[in-house]
Amino acid sequence: MSTYTNHDRTARGSLDIGAMRAGAWGLIVSFVTFAIGVLVTISTTGDRAQAEQEAADRLGVAIPDLPAVELAKVSGQFPPTDQDVVNVLLLVLATIVFAVAIAAARVGWIATALATLTPLGWTAYVLFGTTVTSGTVPPEWSLELFDTYALPAMAVSSAAGCLALIVVVLTMRSRGVVRRSGIVVMVLAALAAVAAVVLGAPPVLPMLLGAILGITMLRATAES
Repeated sequence: MSTYTNHDRTARGSLDIGAMRAGAWGLIVSFVTFAIGVLVTISTTGDRAQAEQEAADRLGVAIPDLPAVELAKVSGQFPPTDQDVVNVLLLVLATIVFAVAIAAARVGWIATALATLTPLGWTAYVLFGTTVTSGTVPPEWSLELFDTYALPAMAVSSAAGCLALIVVVLTMRSRGVVRRSGIVVMVLAALAAVAAVVLGAPPVLPMLLGAILGITMLRATAES
């Protein structure tokens, strides 16, 4: 038996159910794409990852906090391959799908604008990284750019994605669509946004939470 009231049904009727379902599937696809990209990257860059870990251990920092000069040294030992390019493009594609999915759900311009920052921030991070991991000796200016802007760009990508999900949940809750599961996603997204800003993290958490929200949206619209 449905637990939604007549008011809930009226509010849900004001939404574009088809757009919501399209956005929901997009969020699920974005996470699957990102997860595949991460798994393929891990499986094809084992030696480089080990070298980066050794450099991080030597300096007493985490891998994301490695300075550009150290990353350039590792890249000199393990020049990027065509597979690396595919891996990077796959991850960038996943963030683009994430933004498109939220725009497709038609839940307002604020969520869309925040979601757009996810691929923009991630692409900026990738471009900063490319300048120091090309396998050749990078110019001094590229090292400075990476050390100054790479982690903030990644943090923006993750935090903005989390904030976009929060706006989506709030919008849908105001229209009687998403209930308890939406609150869980919203709380976790808030925590993930803080972690992204404080610690720096790739946008895997907003992708995962987006997939969970997507499933919730599909279940909610199925009752319409």
